[in-house]
Amino acid sequence: MSIDDSDIYHCYVDIWKSTSERLNMAYQGIGELNMLKHRVGADDKASDIGDEAIANCICNVIKSADTSASYAIKNICLEFDMVTDAELARQIRQQVDDPERTSTETYYNPNITKVEMTTEGVPNQLYSQGTKAYQQWDEINKFFALNSKRNKTTEEVLKDLNLSYTTLEKYLTTNYALWLDLRSTDDNSLHGSGRRIENASEGITIQITKTAGANKLINVYLFVIQDAQINFEDGRFKS
Repeated sequence: MSIDDSDIYHCYVDIWKSTSERLNMAYQGIGELNMLKHRVGADDKASDIGDEAIANCICNVIKSADTSASYAIKNICLEFDMVTDAELARQIRQQVDDPERTSTETYYNPNITKVEMTTEGVPNQLYSQGTKAYQQWDEINKFFALNSKRNKTTEEVLKDLNLSYTTLEKYLTTNYALWLDLRSTDDNSLHGSGRRIENASEGITIQITKTAGANKLINVYLFVIQDAQINFEDGRFKS
């Protein structure tokens, strides 16, 4: 199993937490921009008692003698006291040493208007006419909306009340991701409800239609979220 680009996925999960959760996760590097500016001592920070209190409690992460310095906060970092796994240490070192590597909380919306998906040779099993733009919000809420490991009843209530930090407006502007959910239910506590792919040669084919935009390169990350299933027969592991 590889953790390549997993930071991109986990940062995206963080923006679906509730607003209160995010405010209380400053110890983990999550916070509003002005509070993070206080933590690095940026000259362009705005005066705010609450942000100052959090920054003073956690301690500043950067101290500079240059009073005119200003900083742009672009990434959230995971902190480890010690990493003993050689492969994990290598991948962390590779990301830290790469100046182009950042984990952001901004996810570009490429204005996808329709997604047609063929599964094992059968077209459009998700939506009969393909997934349209207005259906993408409902789809992504099935999995990401407040799916933290909390009490199941509490999760259902919070999801019903739309208490996630990511609103429809944010999703369509800076928090976008295309989610195709092949499960038979959106209950995140259940396993084995996903679509089983029997014919690997056919697999899944996705055709995306989008509105033409600026002629620029876009970094696209593709993640497949699937169940981990272990089979036992007569008290023994069955491969």
